[in-house]
Amino acid sequence: MGNNGGDGFVVARHLMNAGIPAKTFLVGKASQLKRDAAVNCRILKKIKYPVQEVGARHAVPLREIASADVVVDAIFGVGLNREIAEPFRSAIETINREAKYVVAVDIPSGLDGTTGAIYGVCVKADKTVTFTFPKKGFFKGHGPRQIGKIVVVDVGIPSLLKNKLNSHQSSAVRFV
Repeated sequence: MGNNGGDGFVVARHLMNAGIPAKTFLVGKASQLKRDAAVNCRILKKIKYPVQEVGARHAVPLREIASADVVVDAIFGVGLNREIAEPFRSAIETINREAKYVVAVDIPSGLDGTTGAIYGVCVKADKTVTFTFPKKGFFKGHGPRQIGKIVVVDVGIPSLLKNKLNSHQSSAVRFV
C-alpha cells in the first residue's frame, strides 16, 4: 500500500515493456494506496495493465502464485513496524508455501531492516534486490534466512553521500 507497493507496480510496468507476461495483485484496495504506489498504480491502469485486488473479499490467487515462474514480493518495505495482520498474513503465507522462486523488492515483506526481526510472518526470498545499500537486518536475527541472494542496485545516490554513510557503518560490514 506504500512505497514498496509503488516499486512493485514499476517492476510490473518494466516487465510489460520488455514483453514479459506478468500478473499484478494488490493486497488491498487501490483507493487506499499512498503516494508513489497510487501514482504507479494509476499509470498501469491508464495503459490498460490489469491490477487485481485481493484481500478480504477476494482470496489470494493460490493457483496463480503456484503456476508462476517468479513471484515478486513488494507487499511491505522498510517502513513496516507492526505485526502483520490479514489479508497480508495470508498473502505472505501463500507465497512461502506455493511460489517456486521469490524476488523481494528492497526487503522481504515482514522483515525488520534494522534488527532482522520478523513481524509474525515474513516472505522467504530466493533473491532480494535492494537499493543503494544492504539493510543491517539482512545480517542479523532472521535476516540471513529470509533474504536469499542479495543484489544491490544503484538508484543514483551521490557518491559523496554514499561515502559519508559508509563511514558510519561498522568496520565488519561496508557497502559499495
